[in-house]
Amino acid sequence: MASVLAAALGRSGAEVTTVKVAPGASRAAAVRSLLSTLAEKAVLVSLHEWKSDTYTNSELVYDVEMEVFNRRGDVLAKKRAEGTDQLGGSFWNPPAHAREAIPPAFQRKMEDLYFGDIARALNEPESHAAAPGQDN
Repeated sequence: MASVLAAALGRSGAEVTTVKVAPGASRAAAVRSLLSTLAEKAVLVSLHEWKSDTYTNSELVYDVEMEVFNRRGDVLAKKRAEGTDQLGGSFWNPPAHAREAIPPAFQRKMEDLYFGDIARALNEPESHAAAPGQDN
């Protein structure tokens, strides 16, 4: 997931450094790791829940949050999405359908989180960045 996000941000012209954080690490520890890169801005994606389930039909269950921080650790923008999406299915080959349906669903969720406040916070000078939660 991290490499897909990094590649997408890189294609938009951003210089990206991926910072991996242990699954059990606290949010504060994750933010410290991001800030240690000395980047002007940093993005933290927190997957509180992310799973797919397939019997005949596939569904995606998610609770994910994206935050942008400045170099001092101030939150410039924050957006969260949670829910369950039905992704259809295949009576004859449910696993094949899941392999086809889940990756685009991941991409759509990340794009939905990114566009709006997050994109503005990353692309505008800090003095013009939106206040957290304006574009939820």
